[in-house]
Amino acid sequence: MSSVDRFIEIVRRRKYLILASVLIFALIPLVLSFFYKPVYKASSQMRILLHESQSQ
Repeated sequence: MSSVDRFIEIVRRRKYLILASVLIFALIPLVLSFFYKPVYKASSQMRILLHESQSQ
């Protein structure tokens, strides 16, 4: 049995462990993002200068 075949067999036997690991590492940040408030803040100002034209 070659090493590639052994590797594929190990992955097949542990597919639920691999799937659970991927789901846990994907779901933890998703759940945490609902509980933490965002830290960023933005503000802006707009100034509009009006000049009277002389040709009215």
